Amino acid sequence: MPKHRYFIRYFWLLELFRLKRNLSFEDIQAWFKRKDEQLQPDDRLFAGGYEKRTFQRDLKDLELLFGVEIRFSKRNRTYGLQQADSTLVMSQLLQNFELSQVLRLYPGAIRYLQPEFKPTKGLEHMPTILKALDEQLRISFDYAKYGDFQIQSREVSPLLLKEFKHRWYLLAHDGQADAYRVFALDRIKTLQLQEEPAHTPSHDFTRYFDDCFGIIKGVHEVEEVELEADTLQASYLESMPLHSSQIRLPELTASNPPRFLLRLRPEADFQMELMQFGSRIKVIRPEWLRLQLLNQHKAAVELLSNNPIKQT
Repeated sequence: MPKHRYFIRYFWLLELFRLKRNLSFEDIQAWFKRKDEQLQPDDRLFAGGYEKRTFQRDLKDLELLFGVEIRFSKRNRTYGLQQADSTLVMSQLLQNFELSQVLRLYPGAIRYLQPEFKPTKGLEHMPTILKALDEQLRISFDYAKYGDFQIQSREVSPLLLKEFKHRWYLLAHDGQADAYRVFALDRIKTLQLQEEPAHTPSHDFTRYFDDCFGIIKGVHEVEEVELEADTLQASYLESMPLHSSQIRLPELTASNPPRFLLRLRPEADFQMELMQFGSRIKVIRPEWLRLQLLNQHKAAVELLSNNPIKQT
């Protein structure tokens, strides 16, 4: 069997266990049968079914290659994930790989595919930073902020990597300032691994950005944001939520516009995201955020029309 098909199997397993928690082997076989039937007859992986010894071998490969543990529970006779978060990350990283392999099966279809040509920035620094994170070592680099030509030398303890809007960012502890900073990887130059041990934080930083829209954790505290959307935009918001905390509020009557509630820090990146929706989304609360967006829209109209408008 071609090697790339092993990875398709791994992705199918990761996808399944991301969707469901506890599964019998019969459930797994049924899933593979459905996935296999989506392929052309000559490309199918399991004409004779997904055998248990193949499944056991795949479980060992998943743990060895990706650090994903799927364990059998004798109590309820099902298989389940031991590290749900890591599996979700790996599943997302493998999605593009699966697509590339499917295109290998159907090469003529590539001319009908138009992906977003926005290359992710900063990937060249990943190996060094991941090594530093794994071995808990400091790193040093030269850094220039966006809009600032002044280059600064930094030595920091890396804590977390986060992707946002096709860019990777590093959360790190700056020992000189005794503060936590966020650095855009594509603004980093001359990155070097240091021998000094990294700063060990007193609390878990894997959830540092959970209450953020993106990577800004600035002047605003966490608060509830209520939005009103038109029917079309509401469908988009439900299919792709703005934030993990987003819920749809029940409508009092059928004529009420859809409303959504989020709990996050309404920083500048979140405000910019709301601005792009124009009249399709309205901020109900908090009042300060509604006025902030109102003034930003007025400023945009003034800029485009050269007609001064009084701010609220």
